[in-house]
Amino acid sequence: MIVDYLMMFTKDEGQNLTAAAESDFRLDFGQPKPTTGYAYGDLVAVFTVKADVTGNLTISLQDSDKETTGFADVATAVTLAAPKAGTQVVIPIPYHHKRYMVAKFGGTPTAGTVHGFITSGFQDNPGFEQAPSIKTA
Repeated sequence: MIVDYLMMFTKDEGQNLTAAAESDFRLDFGQPKPTTGYAYGDLVAVFTVKADVTGNLTISLQDSDKETTGFADVATAVTLAAPKAGTQVVIPIPYHHKRYMVAKFGGTPTAGTVHGFITSGFQDNPGFEQAPSIKTA
């Protein structure tokens, strides 16, 4: 999947969580009522736990017309109880949102690291087992 650095909520190595917090970066869609202009598929926000999180974690997308204030939930994932490294959460980007967007790491995290970004090419199919060999001898 291709990730644009301008569409990242956190640094590459993720954001360290010691309490509920907003993401390191706010995304600016450049217009008051943005449209994706993307006709192929839906955009999603992907969050990956890079280091085990201690405590509960709820990830929300928040938007606002102002760059630094007035953020409110526009999409929220389920609350995870102490998610382990490798856990992924995918939140569809709402078709209608305001100019600025931030990720909110809520709940009661006291430790852990999470990485988040927006992409259009997330593969969420389950893995498959290797088929048995045709040769039986």
